[in-house]
Amino acid sequence: MKDSEKVLIVNPLEDIDKLKALASEPRVQMLDLLRKSRLNINEIAETLSLPQSTVATHIAILENASLITTES
Repeated sequence: MKDSEKVLIVNPLEDIDKLKALASEPRVQMLDLLRKSRLNINEIAETLSLPQSTVATHIAILENASLITTES
């Protein structure tokens, strides 16, 4: 299965954090960017024309929902 064909399967009762994380357009845009290539917070902020602090907050939410992992 290609990466572009992967599907996220959720159980609404167990995966509420994932669903909440996906309820934000900027976070969905970030997931789309990160699906295509590895980017740092500054690169994401520049691409989406968002403040770095806003991107950092969204990244933390995506990571807490186990939708992404970050590197130091």
